Amino acid sequence: MSTPSGSISRNPLILVAGALLILSGILGAIGFMRVLASGAGLLEALYLVFALVVAVISLYAGWLVLHQDERGRSLGLVLAVAGLILALFSLLGTGVLVMSVLINAFVIFVLMTQAKEFA
Repeated sequence: MSTPSGSISRNPLILVAGALLILSGILGAIGFMRVLASGAGLLEALYLVFALVVAVISLYAGWLVLHQDERGRSLGLVLAVAGLILALFSLLGTGVLVMSVLINAFVIFVLMTQAKEFA
């Protein structure tokens, strides 16, 4: 199947990895708003700022991955490795954390094995 001139042929694995990074950013922003609405002290406020920055970077990395930009691949790898480590440290058998481990492992796998697809 040919692609129109000027368009990028997209690998489905890269599309899923980019979408998962964007979803992670959206969920992080939703979590930020939920905690912000419940009221927060100083320590929680610092965590919220950090969580919001990570959510925005995740959205940006996902967008760059969808456009097969090497910067997105690098940012995505850093975010996925950090998310995997945090999820493994706090893994208590809950389904959410197990899913986080699987999602981050998938993103790492795709971004490592599909490096040649990035310009």
